[in-house]
Amino acid sequence: MQCQNLNVPNVVIKMSYTLTNMPVSLLYFLIGLVLLLISSKILVNKSQKIAHKLHLSPLIVGITIVAVGTSLPELAVSVISSIKGDYGLSIGNIVGSNITNILLILSVAILLGKLRIGTTKTPKTTGILVFVTLLYLLLHAFSVNHTIAGILLISLGVIFTIIEYKWGVEGQNKEDFTLLSKFSKSKIVYKNIDLAYLALSIVGIAFGGFIIVNSTEQLSLLLGYSTTILGLGLTSLATSLPELLTTVFSQQDKNEKLTMGNILGSNVYNILFIGGLSYLFSNGQYILDFEWVWFVASVILLYALVVIMKGKYIPKFFGLLFLSIYLVYLATLL
Repeated sequence: MQCQNLNVPNVVIKMSYTLTNMPVSLLYFLIGLVLLLISSKILVNKSQKIAHKLHLSPLIVGITIVAVGTSLPELAVSVISSIKGDYGLSIGNIVGSNITNILLILSVAILLGKLRIGTTKTPKTTGILVFVTLLYLLLHAFSVNHTIAGILLISLGVIFTIIEYKWGVEGQNKEDFTLLSKFSKSKIVYKNIDLAYLALSIVGIAFGGFIIVNSTEQLSLLLGYSTTILGLGLTSLATSLPELLTTVFSQQDKNEKLTMGNILGSNVYNILFIGGLSYLFSNGQYILDFEWVWFVASVILLYALVVIMKGKYIPKFFGLLFLSIYLVYLATLL
């Protein structure tokens, strides 16, 4: 007697596939996390030495060198997804990462230690962040040609880097004089090999971040989420782990300027360099949705905080407030 074909329910097949692949994805995630932990710790340590050597404020080093290093996972995800034609994941990752940096990473920094808002460069850089955020929104709203938009954003990224370095040099004899005068008395000794360690830490962050992103994508796909929600939620959180770990380590070292610089710089570079490259490798077509409200609102909230608390230490209350808003944001994604 011939056996009849059995119609196995799709849900059973899906559950079996999920249970089989879940442990592998979790293992990859843990491997990437360990690599990120080690690399981020080295990056913070060596960046501090670089700041001493160049006689620049850690804020400037955080905005430039550290921010570029910790933004590499976002770069990998957004550019690769744009090339594949998945612009929803690309833009979701950029927007989601910036929201995460402000609402989650900043709240962690506030709750972990004392975080003081500077009186000169921090307000200026936050103002630049507001400008590039609104510009990015307008480029999408008016469907500007993707090549023109990409070149414009990348060019502004180069200009931003030059301006920040110029402000850093000017600050040596002004607002940063007291801080920099302590560098010569510091026990930290800079060696040329520190540059090699710095480069290796950046490579480690990029590779570790890439592993975490891939494993997170697998986990999300196993659970059945769309790529846009994936980019706004889990992937953006995964690519923001370097910023989170850098914040934890820099706060442990009581280096609040490096912490603030990393948060601000990462957000600006996410829009200008990563957003610009994503534009170049895609058609730039994307429907504006609710995430843009969170995107703009989080930046305005940050700017208001910087204006209100300029020259002061941020109370823990604001850390709890930002964290609560982040949890509400995650809830809206579901």
